[in-house]
Amino acid sequence: MERDAEEGGWIRVLPCVKSLVIGKCAWPPNTFPLAPFRGLSSTLKSLSVNYIMLPSPQLVYLICSSPLLEDLTVAGRNGSSGDDNDPRRVPPGVPSTSPPLSGSLDLNIYKGIGSTVRQLLDLPNGLHFRKLTLSWDIKEDLWWITRLVRKCSHALEFLYVSHSSDGVFI
Repeated sequence: MERDAEEGGWIRVLPCVKSLVIGKCAWPPNTFPLAPFRGLSSTLKSLSVNYIMLPSPQLVYLICSSPLLEDLTVAGRNGSSGDDNDPRRVPPGVPSTSPPLSGSLDLNIYKGIGSTVRQLLDLPNGLHFRKLTLSWDIKEDLWWITRLVRKCSHALEFLYVSHSSDGVFI
């Protein structure tokens, strides 16, 4: 089954999927094969990615190749450091446009949301989320949250910010 997923085998028979949830994965950072899921990207309106270690560059690639994507949930642990978080390291061939991203964004990333938010802020068509549900873990997250709220302020209708310390919400 793993080989079929890597090659996109069984995904090709799911041409109408509008919502995709990728569950918790313990793969090393940047190695979980998100490429096969691009086969669903033309119909996706909602994407939820729950990782133990986030593969940010591949995630941005999947987001950008989903032209109808409105809702995004990202949860997990920021396990990358240094150049691994550099948005310029997105795999080649990323589309020059990005999806509407006009629904909801839910971020819950332990050990910092900075690299994920930075990559979202750099998307070509901007961010238009109406609903933000954000969790901050480290002090620097507040700076990123402020930038994200400003970027979405023209469309924002709902904002919820919580603090998470060692995975416990406060």
